[in-house]
Amino acid sequence: MQICCQGQRNRQNLPYALHLLSTIVTQFSDAEKELADTRKAEMQQTFVRAFPDMAYNCVLLVHLGDGEGVPTTYENQTERPTRRAGVTRIRAIELLRTLLAALGKIADVKDGSSFSALLRKKVIEASLYMMETFPFCSVANQ
Repeated sequence: MQICCQGQRNRQNLPYALHLLSTIVTQFSDAEKELADTRKAEMQQTFVRAFPDMAYNCVLLVHLGDGEGVPTTYENQTERPTRRAGVTRIRAIELLRTLLAALGKIADVKDGSSFSALLRKKVIEASLYMMETFPFCSVANQ
């Protein structure tokens, strides 16, 4: 999680770290895994505690972009200039979706205490930003 939240300092490894974290969260939220109840409760508490930080980080990465030196546009099939979503944005929106799915599977957080109104607003804004700015990005529209 720390690597994913470092921002520009570890830019070259960020897409890989986001993908790895997404895989870990997916495995963690799998209800079929046989874990001791105490271990499962401990993992859920850790996830709930870290969820706001991870979600805000994903929202920031969606707005941040891929950095300097990376082409920002390309010509699509109709030869129309189109903005690139970039691998960092794609991984961030995928991780955000995975985090929300995992949070929905945890029975103890149904009250919404770990998902504040401000965070909800920022997640919705980030999703709308992705859909409006990158209309040809299928991951953003999912």
